[in-house]
Amino acid sequence: MDSKPTILVISDQAHYYLSNNNLQTIGDSDAEIYRRVVYFQSQNKLQEEAVWKAKLPVFKKKRLEQFLNKPQYALALNKLLAITGLWKGFSLGHFNRLNPLRCEEEILCYLTRIWRVWHYILDGNTTAMNATDASTIEHLQGRCPGISGSDAELIKKLMECGTIFSSVPSPS
Repeated sequence: MDSKPTILVISDQAHYYLSNNNLQTIGDSDAEIYRRVVYFQSQNKLQEEAVWKAKLPVFKKKRLEQFLNKPQYALALNKLLAITGLWKGFSLGHFNRLNPLRCEEEILCYLTRIWRVWHYILDGNTTAMNATDASTIEHLQGRCPGISGSDAELIKKLMECGTIFSSVPSPS
């Protein structure tokens, strides 16, 4: 028996979603969704923005909207988008716990402090910021090489063996 291939006819909208890999996937983290939403907002691509927002559960979508409606939060977080490694473990659900505390100023101060520290560590180099991975962030968290000699020695060893800043290009 000669079998013919089945031709699937789909709508233009379905074709758009399929061709642009915008299907909901389990691996989309809150951080990736946030990054995409902010990007598509900046490009005024409302359909793409809506697709990414739709990947969130209702309570996280509500937190995202609350967050984006507070320009000072959005500005502080958007600065941190350049440092890719900082976003591992980012969860919009955590803001659910912080919101009732009404400590906006403290949260903004903390986000600004994170930016300043990493801007200083990376000497403001945007290429280095984009190349700093989550492993580097994890290895450096809680370290104070300016005060602790053992921290300074450990960081030096980790850099020499390529464990940290492995994706950061060497200065020319």
